[in-house]
Amino acid sequence: MDAAVWIEKFRHFRWLVYVLPAVLLFMLFFIKNGVDHRTRTPVEVAVFGEETHAWLIGSITDAKEYSQSTGLQQIGVQDILVAGGVGSLHGPKEAGPVFIFGGKAYVAPRSEEAAGRMETSVGILNTLFLVGIPKGSQPAAVFHLPEGSPVKLSAVYDFLRERCPGNFAVLGIGVFSGVNAGSYQGVVGRSSPPEYRGGRVGGIFFGISAPVRGARAAQLFGRDVGRLLETGHATLTQLLVTEGPPPMASYFTPGELITTAAAAKVKDTTVAFPDSKLERAVILVYTVGEFKDYRDFIEPMLVDVTDIDPTIMLDIRYATTNNFTGQKIYHQAKCYLVRDVAERLAKANRLLRRRGYRLKVFDGYRPMSAHRRLWDLAPDKDYLADPRTGSKHSRGAAVDCTLVTLEGKDVDMGSDFDDLSEKAHYSYDAISAAARRHRELLNEAMSSVGFIPIGKEWWHFDDPNWELYPLRDIPL
Repeated sequence: MDAAVWIEKFRHFRWLVYVLPAVLLFMLFFIKNGVDHRTRTPVEVAVFGEETHAWLIGSITDAKEYSQSTGLQQIGVQDILVAGGVGSLHGPKEAGPVFIFGGKAYVAPRSEEAAGRMETSVGILNTLFLVGIPKGSQPAAVFHLPEGSPVKLSAVYDFLRERCPGNFAVLGIGVFSGVNAGSYQGVVGRSSPPEYRGGRVGGIFFGISAPVRGARAAQLFGRDVGRLLETGHATLTQLLVTEGPPPMASYFTPGELITTAAAAKVKDTTVAFPDSKLERAVILVYTVGEFKDYRDFIEPMLVDVTDIDPTIMLDIRYATTNNFTGQKIYHQAKCYLVRDVAERLAKANRLLRRRGYRLKVFDGYRPMSAHRRLWDLAPDKDYLADPRTGSKHSRGAAVDCTLVTLEGKDVDMGSDFDDLSEKAHYSYDAISAAARRHRELLNEAMSSVGFIPIGKEWWHFDDPNWELYPLRDIPL
């Protein structure tokens, strides 16, 4: 067949030159999207079939009340597996997004002065509202979202709603390709850094379907968030941002996921609105059978003494190894007291400041479990209260303190704190004249505002109303 014949045949089928590439492109597009569709659906890897309950903790009537004390509640976080909401470690004026995970509270204050400063507590938290689930809760299922093109958080929740009808909560670890925390459907959230909105963000996330609707939703979550819940986007998500993506596998047991997440280094907490996008994740899904009002609040409330009087110095020895045990007993160097006791201490400090001194505190509230540990390690039990009756420290009604100059310099007190010997006795004579004068000045100031000294420890003072306050075992 000569060339002229080939040319003539090509003229009849030249349309293939245009059609075949288009067909090939269409097939490639279909295959790619088919694969993406299959891989971008969360895969159920385990089913447990358990049911748990959720807690509603605290309430507000309007977001404006962040600047007021109305609705402020105080809780111990040790019994909470995971929770999200609004609160602070101090007062309501610094209230911001809160994420509780594994018995530890992460707080991002809203005040401009505290912007970017993540705070944590393993014990006490002030809250305006929280929704969470308790420790010991078992998930109904584990889902895995394999790595791939970004998927909106709302699409993941829609998929889970099909598999888990009714109320549910999710706890997951994953990588986001963009987190929207600024605004969504008229709801204004916390402005997120640019790298959250456009970059890859690793984190631990918690979402829970709306426990209530209508007026009750507006009361608990504020008017705008309540309106968002009414639109059908009933899962609010709190995000604990980690330093880099958390380590992930295609499958975690619930215990492995919680352990892995707890080991991650945290740098921020924020809200992730439904149009935030996930690249990959492992998700625990909890079936929520009932929402309960949380009633186990700390009453009367405990306060950090430096919130009442910032000029009081802290040297919390049991948060260090510089104590008679040689061991760290507390997780953090905080001094909490019942508010009335803390205000009494502030009065004593004001009196001392007029004399050229101020207070330095060694110990305040002491969890009962910490006191039992001190008792077991004490070489001389005469210097500690019997754990069977409890220490006044464990009521937040006793304080160990000393004098320092206005510049914060230590003065001679005749012995160090925790000197479990006769040198610590108030009546011990073999001390310098300066030490005797300092002991008398401390005793006079504390006694004048109502504190009761004890003879064996010059540094220890009890509140006169200590019997009114309960023994507690909230960790420090």
